Amino acid sequence: MKIKIPFKLLFVFVTVLIFKNCMAQKNNDKSYRVSYGANLVFEDKNQFVNYINNKEILWNISPITFGIEKRLNSLASVIGYIGSNLYPENQKMGGTTLKEPKDVFYFDLLGKLNLLTVLNYKSSFDPFITIGSGYYYRSAANEINLNMGAGFNYWINDIYGINLNFIYKINQPLVSENTQKDLLQVSFMLVQTIK
Repeated sequence: MKIKIPFKLLFVFVTVLIFKNCMAQKNNDKSYRVSYGANLVFEDKNQFVNYINNKEILWNISPITFGIEKRLNSLASVIGYIGSNLYPENQKMGGTTLKEPKDVFYFDLLGKLNLLTVLNYKSSFDPFITIGSGYYYRSAANEINLNMGAGFNYWINDIYGINLNFIYKINQPLVSENTQKDLLQVSFMLVQTIK
């Protein structure tokens, strides 16, 4: 007799086991980290192709990204990001070329797994992976999204570091008429540890 386990149930079970293991670790590193920097959104795959072919590209770099991270222990953290961006005229948004600039606003809540702790290794180069959800507002439509990401901190000293992270956003429009594309968000930030 075969027993079928639904994928969602298995996912929840594995998540609970990981979370329980993280919380059981005895570690005094339960500090906060704050970050500030810039973000860049890639929604049009042609941006990469045009860049390689030396064609004119429209970038939407915005110096408005804030983050706060609460370390649960040496292995796991919870991070919140808030920020905005401005898509320039003629940039693509959700598959449509814009006739005028549009503002975007986002809020993300992520769980973070610190890979150096998993590898039982210490270095100034501190890689991590993240997963979570968020809210994305693109002037025309509100969307919720599933975020999957990876990145690293490079620690200058015990307090300050530089952060580079990539978050792939899988979007789900809140209004059924809007069909929005997924996107990649890249952030570059200065990080400060507050003990």
